[in-house]
Amino acid sequence: MGMPEPGSKEYDEMVDFMRKDLESGMQLTNIEMIARDIVKARGGDFDKEYAEWLKKNERRKHRG
Repeated sequence: MGMPEPGSKEYDEMVDFMRKDLESGMQLTNIEMIARDIVKARGGDFDKEYAEWLKKNERRKHRG
């Protein structure tokens, strides 16, 4: 996964995430790192599982 194109929706979302993370004292990053460790400890792949979770929740969002 590379850097999103400046001006794209993905880029704006990345910047928003980074801003919120800095405002929270890097708590979002800390939560992600802990989650990565938990998933790895049980033999899972965080990136794969997170991508699947995003897809599942995107479908829920569209169901209303």
